Amino acid sequence: MSVTPVPQVRVNRKAADRVAGGHPWIFSSDIVDLGSAQPGDAVSVLGPDLKKTRDGRGQFLGFAHFSSTSQITLRMLTRLRSADHSVAGREFFLQRLRQAISHREIVVQDSDAYRLVSSEADQLPGLIVDRYGPYLVMQALTQGMDRNRDIIEDCLNELLQPSGILARNDASVRRLEGLPLEVTTLAGSIPEKITIHMNGLQLSADLLHGQKTGAYLDQRENYVAAARYAHGRVL
Repeated sequence: MSVTPVPQVRVNRKAADRVAGGHPWIFSSDIVDLGSAQPGDAVSVLGPDLKKTRDGRGQFLGFAHFSSTSQITLRMLTRLRSADHSVAGREFFLQRLRQAISHREIVVQDSDAYRLVSSEADQLPGLIVDRYGPYLVMQALTQGMDRNRDIIEDCLNELLQPSGILARNDASVRRLEGLPLEVTTLAGSIPEKITIHMNGLQLSADLLHGQKTGAYLDQRENYVAAARYAHGRVL
């Protein structure tokens, strides 16, 4: 069976230096050649042409998701050459999601509602997954993640067997990616409101209509930090 080659995108020296320093984004102004890249593709990122440089900066820089409309044209997925074609497949997402879940099992306490996947922080740029007890809410905020939505849903079902998965793809940032705003139940069923436990407190969350994915789960650790300084009754 033939394997479709991964498209190559060449960037300038400024972008190559930024990636080497650990920056996860490459902007449209730093693109030299898009090659055959299509919206949402996983692409191979190359530095300046070796023939035009003396310092060998034409090297392979990593794999990234390509966006055809955003000023952030490339979002790095990995700098490992060994990833090759797997960055466009199910095994890549399964591994990254498994790592994210394992990390939360170690660091999360007194909560059944928390951010499970935090975009670049979990090497899954443009993907947010929040856990609300037996329910999951995901946001695919880039062309790359939106294109792989069904694969991600399948991996989450395998790893966590949730009662329901909701896509809260109504964040305005999707417009920068040329993507529609929508709220869609991907698996199971999602109730109107649910009771969650966060940092030992019992709260109510509206997954379908509430702020962000239903609650500010990305601020869970900050609530704990603020509690160290707050006194008396506060809102």
